[in-house]
Amino acid sequence: MSQFLEMNYRAIIGQALALRRTAQSVRPDDSVVTQGKHRIVLFGCGDSYGVAELGRWTFLSMGLNAVTLSPGETKYVQLTDQDLVIAVTASGRSIELIEALKMTKRNGVSTVVLTDNGEGMASDYADWLWLTKSGAESYNISPSATTTSAMAYLLLVASQIDGTHQQLKTDLDRLLDKADDALQWAEAEGSRLAELVVPQSALYMISEGPNLVAAQIGMMKYNEFGVAKGIAAIREEFKHHYVLSTGGTDSAVLILDTPSPRDQDYMNSLRKVLDARVYGLSASAALGLHSSLVQVIPNTMAMQMAAYHTVKRHSPSMMWFRQPNAQAFKIY
Repeated sequence: MSQFLEMNYRAIIGQALALRRTAQSVRPDDSVVTQGKHRIVLFGCGDSYGVAELGRWTFLSMGLNAVTLSPGETKYVQLTDQDLVIAVTASGRSIELIEALKMTKRNGVSTVVLTDNGEGMASDYADWLWLTKSGAESYNISPSATTTSAMAYLLLVASQIDGTHQQLKTDLDRLLDKADDALQWAEAEGSRLAELVVPQSALYMISEGPNLVAAQIGMMKYNEFGVAKGIAAIREEFKHHYVLSTGGTDSAVLILDTPSPRDQDYMNSLRKVLDARVYGLSASAALGLHSSLVQVIPNTMAMQMAAYHTVKRHSPSMMWFRQPNAQAFKIY
């Protein structure tokens, strides 16, 4: 196996420790910045966009007004001093995100930068800095620990805001206590899912609500490794149009909250009508996680593992991201 894949695997299996370290770095008053704000605007690129989406779902579940934007979309939105911007960037060096932060600062908008790299340029534009502790040895690999650490940070901050959101806090405590078990479960699930994937065919990752974030991250992992064509689809939207282009050697994974007979019917349609290879993924009941917001983290780990084990099976000598594709755009 190549050194590149080994580095990616080390980052993935380091997530249990990364989550615990990050939890210790969350300050008890971090949520104060959200008080009195009319709207919370989250943005990020790549995996960090997925983290921002989880933040949006979290704040919406608490009755707060929250939206997610890609950094380049900020120019289409009127931002004021009544808004709070939370910019998510693992490395702190995304060009588009830094430009968006510059614009928000010119408009007098309060900014939080959630990052794993406090020395990154994005931190220069932060009124408040939220720092994760992933222990990443490089930001030039497929993100994993940096992603779930940022998810955990946002959820922990949100759990400070509303004392009535007890299930979120309870589930976060359980996840941190059972982080090693969650990682072990994720590797077993990811390895089994990888057996279904046919190289260069489509893998549809289907979900809804917060767990759509795990589907989006899974899509990114498969596309980063270039081993299959990752497609994230909202559950209902798949029924309306994705279904019409599915076939041949395509696979699908349905990412669930708590599985139900309705989910089995959905999977049967994928399997029997579309002749697709189908996998159902839901966070292990043994973890005791009842909040779909927290379930996103182990489900994301499982999708990271699935992409890694797929490329390990079919392209173990992969030295880096696909060329010249990886250099088509300057993003850092």
